[in-house]
Formats: sequence, structure tokens, C-alpha cells
Amino acid sequence: MAYTFGGATGDDINSTLSTSIHTLGRFWLITIWVHPTTLTATRTIWSAGTVTRMEIGSTTSEVRLVLQRATTGRILDSSGLGLATDTWRFLAFFCTQTNSAWAHALWAGDAVTPPTAVPLTVFQAGSGNATGSAAYTIGNLGSGGAVAFQGQLEEWCLRNSSDVAG
Repeated sequence: MAYTFGGATGDDINSTLSTSIHTLGRFWLITIWVHPTTLTATRTIWSAGTVTRMEIGSTTSEVRLVLQRATTGRILDSSGLGLATDTWRFLAFFCTQTNSAWAHALWAGDAVTPPTAVPLTVFQAGSGNATGSAAYTIGNLGSGGAVAFQGQLEEWCLRNSSDVAG
């Protein structure tokens, strides 16, 4: 069942993870179905704490990923994603990092097209050690944020390597 966001600026769904998604040397994968009714830059699809997030990009058919670092956040912009209002898209974001190396990937699909890779470019490299939060929010920037996504979100899943036996 899809949840509708954006009726109020503080719309969100919150959860607490057992460990931060930024635990060094671990991976995390977030998948989500997105159906925007409005594409407004900075509206947040999901966040971890109040820094790490996926939001609508300044080019509103794209997303921006902000990854928390101790000094300056690492910022990635998608290219060719093609978000559109009133259209369902499946998004999957993978990240793994150490303090000196990062690996990221973004995939997108829809009900007919299987997910394919979406290019990510570094807008800001970021600096300082990777830091993070175990607080996880769908549809806004942190619990009680004021930049609620506008539209519907459904079937989200977060997996991190602390949740995987191995």
C-alpha cells in the first residue's frame, strides 16, 4: 500500500536501525517505489538522520544523494533518471565506504522496464571521516522535518551488511 506525503510539510515515517547505515566497511542498499505529484528541488524521499538523504535534485527530473561526512558532506547527482510527475519509478541506491574510498550505484526502473544503472556524478567530494545515524526516515529530512516529499512512496527496503549474516 502506498503512503501519501506532502499534505503537511512534516509528513514522514520514522524507524530506528540497529546500527548506523554509515558504519565503515559495511554496505547498505535502499530500494523504494516513488510516485511524485510535484517535483520540487530538496523534497526528501528518504533520509538517515538529518544529513544523509535522497532528495529531488536541482534539475527536478533527477535526484541528489547527500552522504554525511564529519566536515563536508559528499554530494552525488543523477543524470538521465527522468523522474516525472504522476509516474511510478523504482529506485535502488547502493553505497559502501571507508574513510578514504567510496563506491556507489543507482538503478531505476518502472513496472515495464527492469532497473538499469543511472549515472552519478560527484557534485561535492566531501571531507572528513564518514559519519551517520541509525535514525531512518521515509518521506522527509529527519523526523519532523519540513521538506516532505510530495506524492506517494511504497515498498521501501533498507538492508545494511550488519543485517546480513556472513
